[in-house]
Amino acid sequence: MITCKFCNSKQLKKILNLGSTPLANSYVIKYQDFKFEKSYPLELRLCKKCKLIQAPHNISPNKIFVNYDYLSGISSTWTKHCNEFFKKITKKFKYNVKKDTIVEIASNDGTLLKFFQKKKFNCIGVEPSKYAASIAKKNKIYTINKFLTPQLANIIKKKNKNISLIVANNVIAHVLNINSFIKSLSLLCDESTTLTIEFPHVGNLFKKLQYDTIYHEHHYYYSLESIQNLLAKYNLYIFDVEKIKIHGGSFRIYVRKSNKSVSKSKRLLAEIKKELEMKLYSSKSLKKLNLDVKKTKINAIKYLKKLKNNNVKISAYGAAAKGNTFLNYCKINSEIIDYVYDSNKLKQNKFLPGSRIKILDPKMIKKNKPDYIIILPWNIKEEIIKTYKYAKTWGCKFLVLLPAIKIY
Repeated sequence: MITCKFCNSKQLKKILNLGSTPLANSYVIKYQDFKFEKSYPLELRLCKKCKLIQAPHNISPNKIFVNYDYLSGISSTWTKHCNEFFKKITKKFKYNVKKDTIVEIASNDGTLLKFFQKKKFNCIGVEPSKYAASIAKKNKIYTINKFLTPQLANIIKKKNKNISLIVANNVIAHVLNINSFIKSLSLLCDESTTLTIEFPHVGNLFKKLQYDTIYHEHHYYYSLESIQNLLAKYNLYIFDVEKIKIHGGSFRIYVRKSNKSVSKSKRLLAEIKKELEMKLYSSKSLKKLNLDVKKTKINAIKYLKKLKNNNVKISAYGAAAKGNTFLNYCKINSEIIDYVYDSNKLKQNKFLPGSRIKILDPKMIKKNKPDYIIILPWNIKEEIIKTYKYAKTWGCKFLVLLPAIKIY
Protein backbone atom coordinates (compact mmCIF):
# COMPACT_ATOMS: atom_id res chain seq x y z
CA MET A 1 0.00 0.00 0.00
CA ILE A 2 1.20 3.52 -0.85
CA THR A 3 1.70 5.70 2.23
CA CYS A 4 2.68 9.35 2.75
CA LYS A 5 6.44 9.79 2.44
CA PHE A 6 6.48 12.21 5.36
CA CYS A 7 3.94 11.06 7.97
CA ASN A 8 3.27 7.46 6.75
CA SER A 9 -0.47 8.05 6.66
CA LYS A 10 -2.51 5.77 4.39
CA GLN A 11 -4.97 8.60 3.70
CA LEU A 12 -3.73 9.51 0.23
CA LYS A 13 -6.10 10.91 -2.40
CA LYS A 14 -5.23 10.90 -6.11
CA ILE A 15 -5.69 14.47 -7.37
CA LEU A 16 -4.05 14.57 -10.84
CA ASN A 17 -2.89 12.01 -13.41
CA LEU A 18 -0.58 13.03 -16.29
CA GLY A 19 -0.20 9.53 -17.69
CA SER A 20 3.02 7.57 -18.01
CA THR A 21 6.17 9.45 -19.10
CA PRO A 22 9.95 8.98 -19.21
CA LEU A 23 12.10 10.75 -16.62
CA ALA A 24 12.07 14.44 -17.59
CA ASN A 25 15.86 14.78 -17.70
CA SER A 26 16.64 11.41 -19.32
CA TYR A 27 17.84 12.84 -22.64
CA VAL A 28 18.55 10.20 -25.27
CA ILE A 29 21.95 10.26 -26.99
CA LYS A 30 21.22 8.07 -30.03
CA TYR A 31 17.84 7.74 -31.72
CA GLN A 32 18.07 3.95 -31.76
CA ASP A 33 18.30 4.02 -27.95
CA PHE A 34 14.61 4.94 -27.72
CA LYS A 35 13.85 1.22 -27.85
CA PHE A 36 15.28 1.03 -24.31
CA GLU A 37 13.37 4.04 -23.01
CA LYS A 38 11.27 3.44 -19.88
CA SER A 39 8.19 5.34 -18.75
CA TYR A 40 6.79 5.71 -15.25
CA PRO A 41 3.35 6.81 -13.95
CA LEU A 42 3.23 10.55 -13.29
CA GLU A 43 0.52 11.48 -10.83
CA LEU A 44 -0.08 13.51 -7.69
CA ARG A 45 -1.65 12.47 -4.42
CA LEU A 46 -2.68 14.55 -1.43
CA CYS A 47 -2.07 13.33 2.10
CA LYS A 48 -5.26 14.18 3.97
CA LYS A 49 -3.41 14.13 7.30
CA CYS A 50 -0.35 16.39 6.76
CA LYS A 51 -1.57 18.09 3.53
CA LEU A 52 1.61 17.23 1.60
CA ILE A 53 1.04 16.85 -2.15
CA GLN A 54 3.40 14.20 -3.52
CA ALA A 55 4.28 11.97 -6.44
CA PRO A 56 3.93 8.37 -5.16
CA HIS A 57 6.84 6.78 -7.06
CA ASN A 58 10.09 5.54 -5.49
CA ILE A 59 12.59 6.06 -8.32
CA SER A 60 16.13 6.14 -6.91
CA PRO A 61 17.74 9.62 -6.66
CA ASN A 62 20.92 8.07 -8.12
CA LYS A 63 18.98 7.36 -11.30
CA ILE A 64 17.95 11.02 -11.58
CA PHE A 65 20.60 13.29 -10.09
CA VAL A 66 24.09 11.76 -10.34
CA ASN A 67 24.31 12.18 -14.13
CA TYR A 68 22.30 15.39 -14.26
CA ASP A 69 22.50 17.79 -17.23
CA TYR A 70 21.02 20.85 -15.51
CA LEU A 71 23.44 23.75 -14.91
CA SER A 72 22.10 26.77 -13.04
CA GLY A 73 24.68 29.17 -14.48
CA ILE A 74 23.27 28.74 -18.01
CA SER A 75 20.35 31.07 -17.22
CA SER A 76 21.08 34.79 -16.87
CA THR A 77 17.71 35.09 -15.09
CA TRP A 78 18.85 32.64 -12.41
CA THR A 79 22.29 34.26 -12.10
CA LYS A 80 20.65 37.64 -11.57
CA HIS A 81 18.32 36.09 -8.97
CA CYS A 82 21.33 34.65 -7.10
CA ASN A 83 23.14 37.99 -7.11
CA GLU A 84 20.05 39.78 -5.76
CA PHE A 85 19.67 37.12 -3.06
CA PHE A 86 23.31 37.55 -2.03
CA LYS A 87 22.96 41.34 -1.74
CA LYS A 88 19.70 41.11 0.20
CA ILE A 89 20.71 38.40 2.66
CA THR A 90 24.10 39.93 3.52
CA LYS A 91 22.46 43.32 4.09
CA LYS A 92 19.61 41.83 6.15
CA PHE A 93 21.77 39.76 8.51
CA LYS A 94 25.17 41.55 8.27
CA TYR A 95 27.32 38.42 8.21
CA ASN A 96 30.97 38.57 9.27
CA VAL A 97 33.37 37.46 6.52
CA LYS A 98 36.01 36.38 9.04
CA LYS A 99 33.70 34.27 11.21
CA ASP A 100 30.62 33.13 9.31
CA THR A 101 30.33 30.03 7.14
CA ILE A 102 27.81 29.79 4.28
CA VAL A 103 26.47 26.35 3.29
CA GLU A 104 24.40 25.74 0.16
CA ILE A 105 22.55 22.48 -0.36
CA ALA A 106 22.19 21.47 -4.04
CA SER A 107 24.75 24.11 -4.98
CA ASN A 108 24.93 22.87 -8.58
CA ASP A 109 27.74 24.66 -10.48
CA GLY A 110 28.30 27.20 -7.70
CA THR A 111 26.43 30.09 -9.33
CA LEU A 112 25.15 31.42 -5.99
CA LEU A 113 28.19 30.61 -3.85
CA LYS A 114 30.55 32.47 -6.19
CA PHE A 115 29.00 35.78 -5.02
CA PHE A 116 29.81 34.90 -1.40
CA GLN A 117 33.24 33.59 -2.36
CA LYS A 118 34.16 36.87 -4.06
CA LYS A 119 33.66 38.59 -0.70
CA LYS A 120 35.94 35.99 0.96
CA PHE A 121 33.26 34.10 2.91
CA ASN A 122 34.00 30.51 3.88
CA CYS A 123 31.67 28.60 1.52
CA ILE A 124 30.62 24.96 1.38
CA GLY A 125 28.55 23.48 -1.43
CA VAL A 126 26.81 20.09 -1.30
CA GLU A 127 25.94 18.80 -4.78
CA PRO A 128 25.27 15.21 -5.99
CA SER A 129 25.63 15.92 -9.73
CA LYS A 130 29.12 14.90 -10.85
CA TYR A 131 29.38 17.38 -13.73
CA ALA A 132 27.90 20.37 -11.90
CA ALA A 133 30.16 19.73 -8.90
CA SER A 134 33.21 19.50 -11.16
CA ILE A 135 32.46 22.94 -12.64
CA ALA A 136 32.12 24.43 -9.15
CA LYS A 137 35.44 22.87 -8.12
CA LYS A 138 37.16 24.28 -11.22
CA ASN A 139 35.95 27.69 -10.05
CA LYS A 140 37.61 27.05 -6.66
CA ILE A 141 34.31 26.66 -4.80
CA TYR A 142 34.62 23.98 -2.16
CA THR A 143 32.00 21.39 -3.10
CA ILE A 144 31.14 18.03 -1.55
CA ASN A 145 29.93 15.76 -4.37
CA LYS A 146 27.37 13.83 -2.32
CA PHE A 147 23.72 13.79 -1.33
CA LEU A 148 23.00 15.48 2.00
CA THR A 149 22.48 12.90 4.75
CA PRO A 150 22.45 13.12 8.57
CA GLN A 151 25.91 11.53 8.57
CA LEU A 152 27.30 14.15 6.18
CA ALA A 153 25.56 16.96 8.10
CA ASN A 154 27.31 15.85 11.32
CA ILE A 155 30.69 15.81 9.57
CA ILE A 156 30.20 19.31 8.13
CA LYS A 157 28.96 20.65 11.48
CA LYS A 158 31.90 19.14 13.37
CA LYS A 159 34.41 20.85 11.06
CA ASN A 160 32.54 24.19 10.86
CA LYS A 161 31.31 25.63 14.13
CA ASN A 162 29.97 28.95 12.80
CA ILE A 163 27.43 28.02 10.14
CA SER A 164 25.45 31.26 9.96
CA LEU A 165 23.50 30.72 6.75
CA ILE A 166 22.19 27.58 5.07
CA VAL A 167 20.65 28.01 1.63
CA ALA A 168 18.35 25.34 0.19
CA ASN A 169 16.88 26.90 -2.93
CA ASN A 170 14.70 24.77 -5.22
CA VAL A 171 15.85 21.49 -3.74
CA ILE A 172 13.25 20.56 -1.11
CA ALA A 173 10.89 19.28 -3.82
CA HIS A 174 13.59 16.99 -5.23
CA VAL A 175 14.37 14.86 -2.18
CA LEU A 176 12.80 11.39 -1.96
CA ASN A 177 13.60 10.76 1.72
CA ILE A 178 12.22 14.04 3.02
CA ASN A 179 12.55 13.09 6.71
CA SER A 180 16.26 12.38 6.31
CA PHE A 181 16.74 15.66 4.45
CA ILE A 182 14.94 17.88 7.00
CA LYS A 183 16.71 16.09 9.83
CA SER A 184 20.03 16.83 8.10
CA LEU A 185 19.17 20.53 7.81
CA SER A 186 18.27 20.59 11.50
CA LEU A 187 21.58 18.96 12.42
CA LEU A 188 23.47 21.64 10.47
CA CYS A 189 21.65 24.42 12.33
CA ASP A 190 22.07 25.88 15.76
CA GLU A 191 19.79 28.54 17.20
CA SER A 192 21.76 31.40 15.60
CA THR A 193 21.69 29.87 12.09
CA THR A 194 19.35 31.23 9.44
CA LEU A 195 18.01 28.65 6.98
CA THR A 196 16.44 29.93 3.76
CA ILE A 197 14.36 27.71 1.52
CA GLU A 198 12.87 28.65 -1.85
CA PHE A 199 10.10 26.60 -3.44
CA PRO A 200 7.30 27.11 -5.97
CA HIS A 201 4.04 27.51 -4.08
CA VAL A 202 1.45 24.84 -4.86
CA GLY A 203 -1.15 27.59 -5.28
CA ASN A 204 0.46 28.37 -8.65
CA LEU A 205 -0.18 24.80 -9.76
CA PHE A 206 -3.89 25.38 -9.16
CA LYS A 207 -4.34 29.02 -10.12
CA LYS A 208 -1.75 29.40 -12.91
CA LEU A 209 -1.93 25.80 -14.20
CA GLN A 210 1.79 25.21 -13.73
CA TYR A 211 1.35 21.45 -14.05
CA ASP A 212 4.45 21.26 -16.26
CA THR A 213 6.43 21.61 -13.02
CA ILE A 214 5.27 18.07 -12.23
CA TYR A 215 7.91 15.52 -13.10
CA HIS A 216 9.47 12.53 -11.41
CA GLU A 217 12.40 14.39 -9.85
CA HIS A 218 9.89 16.68 -8.08
CA HIS A 219 8.58 14.46 -5.31
CA TYR A 220 6.67 17.17 -3.42
CA TYR A 221 4.56 20.27 -4.02
CA TYR A 222 4.41 22.53 -1.00
CA SER A 223 1.96 24.86 0.64
CA LEU A 224 2.97 26.92 3.67
CA GLU A 225 0.82 24.59 5.75
CA SER A 226 2.55 21.41 4.61
CA ILE A 227 6.10 22.78 4.82
CA GLN A 228 5.44 24.09 8.33
CA ASN A 229 4.37 20.57 9.35
CA LEU A 230 7.58 19.07 7.96
CA LEU A 231 9.94 21.58 9.55
CA ALA A 232 8.30 21.62 12.99
CA LYS A 233 8.91 17.88 13.43
CA TYR A 234 12.65 18.68 13.52
CA ASN A 235 12.41 21.87 15.64
CA LEU A 236 12.65 24.18 12.65
CA TYR A 237 10.23 27.11 12.50
CA ILE A 238 9.39 29.67 9.81
CA PHE A 239 9.67 33.25 11.07
CA ASP A 240 9.32 35.18 7.80
CA VAL A 241 8.39 34.74 4.14
CA GLU A 242 8.85 36.64 0.88
CA LYS A 243 7.08 36.22 -2.43
CA ILE A 244 9.60 36.09 -5.28
CA LYS A 245 9.14 35.98 -9.05
CA ILE A 246 11.57 33.16 -9.88
CA HIS A 247 10.12 29.97 -11.43
CA GLY A 248 6.82 31.63 -12.17
CA GLY A 249 6.17 32.61 -8.55
CA SER A 250 7.82 31.14 -5.46
CA PHE A 251 8.14 31.62 -1.72
CA ARG A 252 11.37 32.23 0.13
CA ILE A 253 10.97 31.23 3.75
CA TYR A 254 13.29 32.16 6.60
CA VAL A 255 13.67 29.43 9.19
CA ARG A 256 15.26 29.13 12.63
CA LYS A 257 15.95 26.20 14.92
CA SER A 258 14.33 26.36 18.34
CA ASN A 259 12.96 24.14 21.07
CA LYS A 260 9.72 26.11 20.89
CA SER A 261 7.72 27.92 18.24
CA VAL A 262 9.16 31.29 17.15
CA SER A 263 7.19 34.49 16.53
CA LYS A 264 5.88 34.94 12.99
CA SER A 265 6.19 38.14 10.96
CA LYS A 266 3.03 39.98 9.88
CA ARG A 267 3.93 39.08 6.31
CA LEU A 268 4.00 35.36 7.13
CA LEU A 269 0.69 35.50 9.02
CA ALA A 270 -0.92 37.31 6.06
CA GLU A 271 0.30 34.66 3.57
CA ILE A 272 -0.92 31.80 5.79
CA LYS A 273 -4.34 33.44 5.97
CA LYS A 274 -4.40 34.00 2.20
CA GLU A 275 -3.52 30.35 1.60
CA LEU A 276 -6.36 29.12 3.80
CA GLU A 277 -8.79 31.34 1.91
CA MET A 278 -7.74 29.70 -1.38
CA LYS A 279 -9.29 26.39 -0.21
CA LEU A 280 -6.74 24.49 -2.30
CA TYR A 281 -7.84 21.02 -1.22
CA SER A 282 -11.59 21.41 -1.62
CA SER A 283 -13.40 19.09 -4.04
CA LYS A 284 -14.32 22.13 -6.13
CA SER A 285 -10.66 23.24 -6.49
CA LEU A 286 -9.45 19.73 -7.35
CA LYS A 287 -12.19 19.21 -9.95
CA LYS A 288 -11.45 22.58 -11.57
CA LEU A 289 -7.71 21.78 -11.71
CA ASN A 290 -8.34 18.56 -13.63
CA LEU A 291 -10.74 20.19 -16.09
CA ASP A 292 -8.44 23.17 -16.70
CA VAL A 293 -5.39 20.94 -17.28
CA LYS A 294 -7.27 18.85 -19.87
CA LYS A 295 -8.45 22.04 -21.56
CA THR A 296 -4.86 23.30 -22.06
CA LYS A 297 -3.97 19.99 -23.71
CA ILE A 298 -6.91 20.12 -26.13
CA ASN A 299 -6.22 23.78 -27.01
CA ALA A 300 -2.49 23.28 -27.57
CA ILE A 301 -2.91 20.24 -29.83
CA LYS A 302 -5.65 21.90 -31.85
CA TYR A 303 -3.64 25.11 -32.32
CA LEU A 304 -0.36 23.40 -33.30
CA LYS A 305 -2.03 21.01 -35.74
CA LYS A 306 -3.72 23.98 -37.40
CA LEU A 307 -0.34 25.67 -37.81
CA LYS A 308 1.25 22.49 -39.14
CA ASN A 309 -1.55 22.06 -41.69
CA ASN A 310 -0.56 25.48 -43.03
CA ASN A 311 2.97 24.16 -43.66
CA VAL A 312 4.69 26.41 -41.14
CA LYS A 313 7.98 25.42 -39.49
CA ILE A 314 7.59 24.99 -35.73
CA SER A 315 10.55 24.78 -33.36
CA ALA A 316 10.84 25.08 -29.59
CA TYR A 317 13.32 26.66 -27.25
CA GLY A 318 14.51 25.15 -23.98
CA ALA A 319 15.16 21.43 -23.47
CA ALA A 320 13.81 21.87 -19.95
CA ALA A 321 12.19 19.27 -17.72
CA LYS A 322 8.96 21.28 -17.56
CA GLY A 323 8.80 21.26 -21.35
CA ASN A 324 9.13 17.49 -21.42
CA THR A 325 6.22 17.07 -19.01
CA PHE A 326 4.03 19.32 -21.14
CA LEU A 327 5.01 17.75 -24.49
CA ASN A 328 4.58 14.18 -23.28
CA TYR A 329 1.27 14.85 -21.54
CA CYS A 330 -0.07 16.51 -24.69
CA LYS A 331 1.47 13.84 -26.98
CA ILE A 332 3.27 16.57 -28.97
CA ASN A 333 6.30 15.09 -30.72
CA SER A 334 8.76 15.41 -33.60
CA GLU A 335 5.92 15.17 -36.12
CA ILE A 336 4.81 18.64 -34.99
CA ILE A 337 8.01 20.26 -33.64
CA ASP A 338 11.06 20.06 -35.92
CA TYR A 339 13.77 20.92 -33.38
CA VAL A 340 14.29 22.27 -29.88
CA TYR A 341 17.17 24.68 -29.25
CA ASP A 342 19.12 24.92 -26.00
CA SER A 343 22.33 26.72 -25.00
CA ASN A 344 23.37 23.93 -22.60
CA LYS A 345 26.07 22.06 -24.53
CA LEU A 346 25.47 18.92 -22.44
CA LYS A 347 22.02 18.60 -24.04
CA GLN A 348 22.86 19.52 -27.63
CA ASN A 349 22.61 16.79 -30.28
CA LYS A 350 20.63 14.57 -27.92
CA PHE A 351 16.87 13.92 -28.12
CA LEU A 352 14.07 14.92 -25.77
CA PRO A 353 12.71 11.92 -23.84
CA GLY A 354 9.36 10.67 -25.11
CA SER A 355 8.76 13.25 -27.84
CA ARG A 356 11.98 12.34 -29.70
CA ILE A 357 12.68 15.93 -30.77
CA LYS A 358 16.34 16.63 -31.54
CA ILE A 359 18.14 19.28 -29.46
CA LEU A 360 20.28 21.74 -31.41
CA ASP A 361 22.66 24.60 -30.68
CA PRO A 362 20.74 27.92 -30.86
CA LYS A 363 23.16 28.99 -33.61
CA MET A 364 21.07 26.78 -35.90
CA ILE A 365 18.02 29.05 -35.51
CA LYS A 366 19.35 31.40 -38.20
CA LYS A 367 19.94 28.51 -40.57
CA ASN A 368 16.60 26.75 -40.04
CA LYS A 369 14.52 29.94 -39.85
CA PRO A 370 11.46 28.59 -38.01
CA ASP A 371 8.13 30.42 -38.37
CA TYR A 372 7.24 29.79 -34.72
CA ILE A 373 9.37 29.13 -31.64
CA ILE A 374 7.51 27.64 -28.66
CA ILE A 375 9.10 28.77 -25.40
CA LEU A 376 8.94 25.73 -23.14
CA PRO A 377 10.58 27.29 -20.02
CA TRP A 378 7.95 30.06 -19.90
CA ASN A 379 9.39 31.32 -16.60
CA ILE A 380 12.35 32.85 -18.50
CA LYS A 381 10.44 33.89 -21.63
CA GLU A 382 11.62 37.51 -21.42
CA GLU A 383 15.26 36.38 -21.41
CA ILE A 384 14.69 34.06 -24.39
CA ILE A 385 12.76 36.59 -26.49
CA LYS A 386 15.42 39.24 -25.84
CA THR A 387 18.29 36.89 -26.73
CA TYR A 388 16.74 35.60 -29.96
CA LYS A 389 14.76 38.65 -31.08
CA TYR A 390 16.68 38.56 -34.39
CA ALA A 391 14.32 35.72 -35.42
CA LYS A 392 11.59 38.33 -35.84
CA THR A 393 13.48 39.75 -38.86
CA TRP A 394 12.13 36.88 -40.98
CA GLY A 395 8.68 37.01 -39.35
CA CYS A 396 9.19 34.35 -36.69
CA LYS A 397 6.78 34.50 -33.74
CA PHE A 398 7.36 33.31 -30.19
CA LEU A 399 4.68 31.14 -28.58
CA VAL A 400 3.84 30.31 -24.96
CA LEU A 401 1.24 27.57 -24.47
CA LEU A 402 0.67 27.70 -20.70
CA PRO A 403 -1.51 28.68 -18.95
CA ALA A 404 -3.05 29.87 -22.22
CA ILE A 405 -1.81 30.32 -25.81
CA LYS A 406 -0.04 33.64 -26.22
CA ILE A 407 1.92 35.00 -29.21
CA TYR A 408 4.86 37.39 -28.84
